[in-house]
Amino acid sequence: MRGVLITRPEPGAAETAAAVIALGWTPILAPALSLHPRAIPTMVAQASLITSRSAAAALPPGLPVLAVGEATAAAAPALGHAGVAGGGGGRRAG
Repeated sequence: MRGVLITRPEPGAAETAAAVIALGWTPILAPALSLHPRAIPTMVAQASLITSRSAAAALPPGLPVLAVGEATAAAAPALGHAGVAGGGGGRRAG
């Protein structure tokens, strides 16, 4: 069995596992961390830089965000963030 170790937690691990299966490999789910969102105090900022969809979900709605990856930028508006700017990166970036 040729496997790929997936260390990311949910949400996201199942999506990554499906991509691994589509490539003909066997996913081995072994989350290396767990996510526990905390309340974030009101911020005085023009925007927040985020690196994941989980980070977008943890921020108060309405805050403009700068997203590193395409999936994060795509998810942010549905989570209540306006003024989303994506950096074009992500797991498919070259």
